[in-house]
Amino acid sequence: MKYLLVMVTSIVLLSCSNVRFDSNMGPFIRAEISSSVVEQYTMQEIRHYQGDFISSVHSEVCLSNTEGDGESITRPVHFSASARSHLIRELQVNTQLQGGNSLVVHSCNVRANAECYQIQECNGSAYWVDQGKS
Repeated sequence: MKYLLVMVTSIVLLSCSNVRFDSNMGPFIRAEISSSVVEQYTMQEIRHYQGDFISSVHSEVCLSNTEGDGESITRPVHFSASARSHLIRELQVNTQLQGGNSLVVHSCNVRANAECYQIQECNGSAYWVDQGKS
């Protein structure tokens, strides 16, 4: 019986060795990993740690002026905590892609235009801080 169990297990494992599982989780996982290696600092902390400026970073999301049926909508302008968190995570990913490991968020704002009843955006600066300093 033991021999049979080992043989069946081996056959199952060997038959699955060429199976490949694809999903659309790759970009999400890469973004989570990228944002996790970037620390957020204040401008005062960056000066203290003598961070090297790399570039400005920007992220935004447009909330459309129309529902699915094309009818115009109006809503109060506000900035949700989850939207802010998502935009800051995008800033962290952009910082990492620019070669940085540190981020200073300067502002998060809400504005509107003809296509968007809300454009939620955050702006910051990407820096490199030597890990021994932090």
